[in-house]
Amino acid sequence: MAMSREDAKKILGENATDEQVSSLLNVFHASEKALKEEIAQKNEELKKYSDYDSIKSQLDEINKSKMSEQEKLEQDKQEIAKNLKESKLIVNTAKAKEILAGCNVNDTLLKSLVNEDEAITISNATELLNSFNNLREEVAKKTKEDLTNLDLKPNMNNATSNDVMTFDKFRSLSSEEQNKFALEHPEEFEKL
Repeated sequence: MAMSREDAKKILGENATDEQVSSLLNVFHASEKALKEEIAQKNEELKKYSDYDSIKSQLDEINKSKMSEQEKLEQDKQEIAKNLKESKLIVNTAKAKEILAGCNVNDTLLKSLVNEDEAITISNATELLNSFNNLREEVAKKTKEDLTNLDLKPNMNNATSNDVMTFDKFRSLSSEEQNKFALEHPEEFEKL
């Protein structure tokens, strides 16, 4: 925040001389400049200390250089084991996808089937595929049975709705069918 000559006169009073006002402004501006420089310096220090990743990386390098050969080998062994596990999961995921190709299995279900052990993964995927195939066969069989048992004979409702009713056709219907026709088709019944 900058201080103007008017602000300085308000602080010093109306009887203040130009030299007094200039002196106050010089002191204020020098103080303000010193504060800005101090803030900039503190921000630079803060940047140095807030660079956590850089500091952690440096600390890891220091710790690694202090490790014994045995500790380095153990760390490498753990990293190799981790990479091997991830590689097995990737390969087994690909094998499960190959088995289940065309079954439209989502990633969540696929992850539940995949294991580090290849045999278990293949067994899980094959079992799911067999379940899909059995379900598909059951649905096809049920659909075929339903279509086979479907009554395709035209009923009286279909005949009356598609054909024009004549008086002779009406007389050939049973009393029950005549009543039903009269209720369902009152306009046609009147025309008979």
